[in-house]
Amino acid sequence: MRVSQIWRSVFTCSIIYIFMAAAANTSVDANASEKQAPLKASTAASTVDQRSLEELEVLARTGDAGANYTLGVRYAKGLGVSADPIKAFSRMRSAAHQGHPDAQTAVGLYYLFGTGTKASPQDAVKWLSSAATRGNIEAQGILAEIYFYGTGGTAKNRKEALKWAVAAAKQGDPESQYNLAVLYSQDDAKTANHAEAVKWYKAAANQGHLDAQMQVAVAYLEGHGVTPDFNEAYRWLKPLAKQGNSSAQTRLGFMYQNGKVPGQSAGSSRAEICFYRAAKQGNPEAAVQFRRFASENPGFAEAIAAASISTPNNTMTQGEWAMPQLANCE
Repeated sequence: MRVSQIWRSVFTCSIIYIFMAAAANTSVDANASEKQAPLKASTAASTVDQRSLEELEVLARTGDAGANYTLGVRYAKGLGVSADPIKAFSRMRSAAHQGHPDAQTAVGLYYLFGTGTKASPQDAVKWLSSAATRGNIEAQGILAEIYFYGTGGTAKNRKEALKWAVAAAKQGDPESQYNLAVLYSQDDAKTANHAEAVKWYKAAANQGHLDAQMQVAVAYLEGHGVTPDFNEAYRWLKPLAKQGNSSAQTRLGFMYQNGKVPGQSAGSSRAEICFYRAAKQGNPEAAVQFRRFASENPGFAEAIAAASISTPNNTMTQGEWAMPQLANCE
C-alpha cells in the first residue's frame, strides 16, 4: 500500500495518466465510458480530439459528455489553449454530471486537492465513489487508500478499503493487486491473511510488478502464507538481483551464504559477490557482510583496488566498486 505521505504525487500522476490517455486516443475513453454508463454518444468520437475548440463547444452544448471531458483535458494540459484549472474543473464536472466515469474520477481528484475549486474531501469521495461504482479502476484504487488511511478527515474504514481494493484487483490492475496484498498482510496477527496476501502478490508479480515479485520471494523464504520453498525464493530473487535490486541481492547473498541455493554449498563465493553488488548501491546490511568477508580474506580484498563507500551505518575502505572481474549476483 502506498504511504499517505506520497498521496499528492500519486494522485497527480493519476490525473496526468487519465488526461494523457484521453489526449492520445479520445475514442478509447468514449467507448469505455459507453460500456460503463449510458452516456449520450458522440457524433464523431473517433475524431473529437482533433476538432477545433469551437466545434467541441458546440458538441458540449448538445450534452456530449465526451466533448466536455475532452475540453476538460485541453484546459488541464494546455492543449491548444492556455492551461486553466478552473475551466478544466468546470468541463470535467459537466462531463461527470453526464455520467462520464473518467471525468468523475478527475473531479474527485480536483476536490481532493482543491485544484480549480475549493477542496472538499466529502465531494471527492462522492465523485470517486460514483466512478468506482461504474467500474473505474483508478477511482476504486484511490478510494481503497482513502478509507485505509483516513485521508482528508475521511473516517478509516477497513471494510470499504477492502471492498474497493478487491474490486480494482479483480479487474487486473497490478498496483491494486499489490495494494490489496499489503492490506491483507498489514493486519494484526489475529486478522492478517498471509495466504490471500501471497495470492495477490503473485497476481501482481506475474504482471511484472517488481515490489510484488520481491514480496513473493520473501514469502517463500520466510514461509508467510506459503510453505517455505527455497527453490521458488531463488527463482523470484534471481532476476531481481540481476536487474540490480539491492534487497534481492542481499537476500540472495544470505541464501548462498547459508547453502539455501539449489546446487550450491554453504559459503559459496557468490554470496560475497551478491553482498558486493548490494553494498555498492549503499545497502547497509550487505556492506556489513562484505566488510566482514574482506577483513577475513585479505587476498580477496587485495585483489580489489583501494576505494571507499559510505553507507548509513558504515564506511568501508576496501573494494573497488566497479570491479569488472566480479560476476553478476544471480
